[in-house]
Amino acid sequence: MSFRGVFRVDEPSGERWDLALEMLRAGQTVVLADVGLRVEGKTEVTAIVVSQWNEPSLVRPVDALHAFARGQRYVAGAAASSPEFRELLAHRRVVVEFVVDYDTGSVLIGRDDGTEQIWADGTPISR
Repeated sequence: MSFRGVFRVDEPSGERWDLALEMLRAGQTVVLADVGLRVEGKTEVTAIVVSQWNEPSLVRPVDALHAFARGQRYVAGAAASSPEFRELLAHRRVVVEFVVDYDTGSVLIGRDDGTEQIWADGTPISR
């Protein structure tokens, strides 16, 4: 998923955040600071963290683990600041995707679904 043209908001408060919440409820992706957020039906909220590397093969396990933690921090921070976002998260698990974004599209590097952290090919990310 490219962040080009995606609605951006700097902080989880104010009129722009209210608009971002409406967009999330409608199934659109928004960017909070530099982390993408997307609601996946009634079961998931996905945080999308973009790699600083343009080549997925350069990404080390520690890079992926840091990205997953960063995505979780952004979601937790937004939930702490916004009762409306907390309500949106209710009964949904948070998934963090780590991607390389080429502006024309993105390539999944890894995923943390709250129970396991895996590379895009399905192999576990070792610590």
